[in-house]
Amino acid sequence: MGFANKTGLGCGAGTPLKRRMRALVLAVCLLALAGIALFRARQAASSLLGAPLADSGRVASITALTRQTGDDCALLWNGAELPYDAETDAYCLPQPLNGEVRGTLTSSWGRVWLPADEWEGDWADDMSSSEVRQVYVSDGKRWCSLRVCLSGLPVFSVHTSHSEQAELNYEMRERNYGDVTLFWPEGNFRQQVLSSKVEWHWRGNASLLSQKKSYRLNLLDEAGQSNPLDFLGLGEDDGWILVNFSTDCTRTRDMAAKPALERAGGGQRERPGGGGHPVRGAVSGRRVHGRVRPVPPAGPQNAGPWGQRRAL
Repeated sequence: MGFANKTGLGCGAGTPLKRRMRALVLAVCLLALAGIALFRARQAASSLLGAPLADSGRVASITALTRQTGDDCALLWNGAELPYDAETDAYCLPQPLNGEVRGTLTSSWGRVWLPADEWEGDWADDMSSSEVRQVYVSDGKRWCSLRVCLSGLPVFSVHTSHSEQAELNYEMRERNYGDVTLFWPEGNFRQQVLSSKVEWHWRGNASLLSQKKSYRLNLLDEAGQSNPLDFLGLGEDDGWILVNFSTDCTRTRDMAAKPALERAGGGQRERPGGGGHPVRGAVSGRRVHGRVRPVPPAGPQNAGPWGQRRAL
């Protein structure tokens, strides 16, 4: 006993007309996808960091408008305001050392334009020499010029709101409060920009005498409670330490960290391509330089006194 649908037609592949219609629809969809891919490829070739490249003609048309000082204009990377260095009058823009372009550059007002003659080409030399590049911002009626310094290092940016006196290690010291933002272009999208409220203070008695301090950063939420974040892929924690190794006259930290790092790296002191994660930050007006390398959680083959904690 056979079955037929309501129209009396069989349930096969359909009539030749229907097959041709399906083929036509498929061809149109493929052409549309190819057109979108071509459009995006052309758009990517004429832009960097999500901002269009401006040739000499475009620069002339922008600079013909009314010029502003730019004091009320800020540069943003992935929606977060970039750190500004008043000494060089430039924003610090972190990017991967391998030359890959990461993130989107925008401004607090107007559209960002990148002069093609300054932004095209290899960035490696500019990162090593702290070369400054121009950025134009225009809303069609006015324009301003901002300066950008490319950095191959992740950046900590700390803004102070207030300080309070507190007793730490039987000494009266200042607890500083504010906001911290980490810019890490090598991370995934969620890790590239991390922001939090923060309390920080000098760490260790040696910091009282040393010109370069060690700091402890305690991450806080809006209510002042613990706010664990994953900095530089090292796992979530609410307490982070920026250590100045030179304040440890006994070199105990050096002697403890060296075998741990060598064991975690399989005896390889430096990874290909530089190894480790260089960090550049600004804390209370001071620049802190260093290199950190993530140590994997201790396992049966490398169990240690820290258990499953991660070392920095």
